[in-house]
Amino acid sequence: MSKFLLCAAALIATTLAHPWDLMAAFQGDVLGLPTVNSQFCTTMTDDLYQGGAKTPAQSLVYGLCIDLKNTRWTHTVDDATFIFNGTTMFNVNTTSKTCVIGNPPSAGTSGMPYTMIVLDEAAAKNGTEKVNGVECDVYHHQRPFKQSGHFVQPAEDMYWYVNTAKNELVQSKCVIAKQKDYPMDTAAFHDYTAAGKYTETIPEGTFEPTTYVKGVKCQ
Repeated sequence: MSKFLLCAAALIATTLAHPWDLMAAFQGDVLGLPTVNSQFCTTMTDDLYQGGAKTPAQSLVYGLCIDLKNTRWTHTVDDATFIFNGTTMFNVNTTSKTCVIGNPPSAGTSGMPYTMIVLDEAAAKNGTEKVNGVECDVYHHQRPFKQSGHFVQPAEDMYWYVNTAKNELVQSKCVIAKQKDYPMDTAAFHDYTAAGKYTETIPEGTFEPTTYVKGVKCQ
C-alpha cells in the first residue's frame, strides 16, 4: 500500500500510485460527531480542482465497501480489488486471476478507510445545502496550519455534507487557500452518492477473494 497524504490538495505535483493517496485527505478525529453510517458499499468519485478551475485536474472513480463493526473493507479500481476481511489482506486481480496475501493494516479502525467517514471533533453545523439532489446538513471545521520538521500541513477548511434523514455521508470537501508554502488554491472532494451506487446492504461474498476470481488460490 502506498503512502497516505494528509490533504488531497497536496497532490498537485504528485503522481497517484493508489487512489487512497487522495482518500487520506479526509481523515477525521475518531471522536467526532455526528456519527454517520459505517456499513455500506458505493462507487466513489474523487475530484481535485486547482486555482479556481471549473474542471478537475484529477479525478478518480473506484469501488468502496466499509463494514466498521466487523473491521472489514474492500477497495476496487479497474481490475484490482484490495480486501481486508478483518484479519487478512488480499489483493485480487481479475485480469491475471491472481490473489496475493499482504500485511494487514497496522492502524486498525483509526486508519484509512474508516477515518474517511468520521467528522473532526471540532466540526460545527453550518447550515444546509442540497448535494446530489439531497438536502444535507453541512458541518465545517477550519483546520489550522501545522508544521512538524519538514512536513507542512497548510490551513484548510473541511466540510462534510450529511443526509441526516438516512444518517449518510453524501460528500466531504477540503478547501485550501493560497498561503505560505502553498502556491495555489485547491478544492478536493470525496463524493459517496453521485454515481448512484450507494447501498447499506453489503452483498454476500464481498470480503471473499473467490467472489472476484472463481476458485482462486491466495498465496
